[in-house]
Amino acid sequence: MDSSSIQLIENLKSHFDFIRPSLASSHSRRSVFVHQALKDCSHVFMRIDTVRKPLHAPYDGPFKACPRKGKTFDVVINVRKSTISIDRVKPDFL
Repeated sequence: MDSSSIQLIENLKSHFDFIRPSLASSHSRRSVFVHQALKDCSHVFMRIDTVRKPLHAPYDGPFKACPRKGKTFDVVINVRKSTISIDRVKPDFL
């Protein structure tokens, strides 16, 4: 190796000594919008998460909702209680 190559390597080493890792992005800190009316609504619409035919409504309902527990609702669908995530429901303003 000649002196210019050695000098280049030393310059690179000194440069990389000052490089610090950057903070990784945190995808879980993003807050999700939750409608304020979900706190005390009596009925909700539930999003259908299947492939729909054209011009088919994305939400089904309204269904009677029992009081909210954290991130879930107990929803009465056809006389049966189902636990549904709060991400899948919208309030119904009767």
